[in-house]
Amino acid sequence: MKKNILLLFLFLYFISLTFGCGSGKVKLSGHVTFSDDLSPLEKGVVIFENGTYAARGAIDTNGKYIIGSESQRDGLPPGTYKVYITDSEHIIPAVPPAFPKLEPVIHKKYTNAVSTPLSLEVNTSTKKFDIQVEHAEKSTIK
Repeated sequence: MKKNILLLFLFLYFISLTFGCGSGKVKLSGHVTFSDDLSPLEKGVVIFENGTYAARGAIDTNGKYIIGSESQRDGLPPGTYKVYITDSEHIIPAVPPAFPKLEPVIHKKYTNAVSTPLSLEVNTSTKKFDIQVEHAEKSTIK
């Protein structure tokens, strides 16, 4: 009897390794581009947040991101998320060089969970979420 239970346990263990139990997370990637010319946003971090869970993905120079939460590229649990982008500013050299200025690249409405118009309902069929943003408003103050 003990031998049968052990064999059953080993069988179930190998089945779970073969087919995987799944993390329940959806692997998600996409590109961030500007809506006017479709050029890629070359820098920043895309953040998906729903109040209890957050995940992020760094944007590469081609505008591509891959979402990770607990580990890089592990995905999101299903649910509704606000989507926003941080760390996309360009550094403007200043004199003296110890005090560079940051110039926004994207419109400020995309930079936090409160003002972003971007959201996504993530489910098991969601694999890709491409994002289009507007350029930052040009400041008239010099």
